[in-house]
Parts: sequence; structure tokens; C-alpha cells
Amino acid sequence: YFLKRIYHSTIGIEPDSQEYWPVIKPILYFIEDRFHFILDNIISINVNSLMNQNRERAHGWHHDCDVPHYVALFYLNTCMSSPTLFEDGQHVDHIENRMLFFEGGEHLENRRHSTNSPLDVERRLAINFNLIGRIS
Repeated sequence: YFLKRIYHSTIGIEPDSQEYWPVIKPILYFIEDRFHFILDNIISINVNSLMNQNRERAHGWHHDCDVPHYVALFYLNTCMSSPTLFEDGQHVDHIENRMLFFEGGEHLENRRHSTNSPLDVERRLAINFNLIGRIS
């Protein structure tokens, strides 16, 4: 898959991603408003592009970060593939303009997740926000 880093806590806004920030910043306000989330820090913001490999392919169980954090996945397109899966059996379909918001970090048992390659489109696109904060 391909990754375009927009923001990282050690750098701030990536120098070659300045033009994307005006589009990304309002999504942070949406996350705060809709999920009653108090944002303390941004760990990273990436655009992920998983390519069609003409077969179902899972990308492995993982936590985005070791530390306790929240993940917001904003799906940019709809694709037919296996959904985003969690070890506890929950799943979410990849539907355009849908946002998946969940708690992440190695401290949570059975909460690793996995994504899958698309089967019907060239690429599966999502913006991945890794955030420190709390639900109010």
C-alpha cells in the first residue's frame, strides 16, 4: 500500500503536505463535535491507499500506535472488500464519507484491527487520524 503523511507529532505539518492542511483541519473540528472529543494532541495523520491485488488480502493485525490513543478512519471511497476487522469480531464496511472512530493502543486486548485490499476498484482510500484526547 501507499501512504501520504500529512502530519506527524515530531514534525508538525509535513512540508510537502501544506496544501492539504486546509482540507484536513475541518475534519478535526468534525471529530471534536460529532464524537464529543477533546483533542489534546495529534500523533499522525496519513492518507492510506491500498491497491487492488485481484485477490482478497488482509494487511495484518495491528495497533496504529503503542500508546493509548483514538483512531479516526475517514473513508474516501466505497469499495467491495472484506471490511475493517477487529479481533473481537466486529467489522465495518468501507463506505465513502463514513468515519470509523475507536480507541486504540496496545493496552487494549482484542482491539487490534486489520484492513483488506479492495476487490472492485483500483485502490481503497482512507484518511487515518491517530489522536490523543478524551471523550467529554
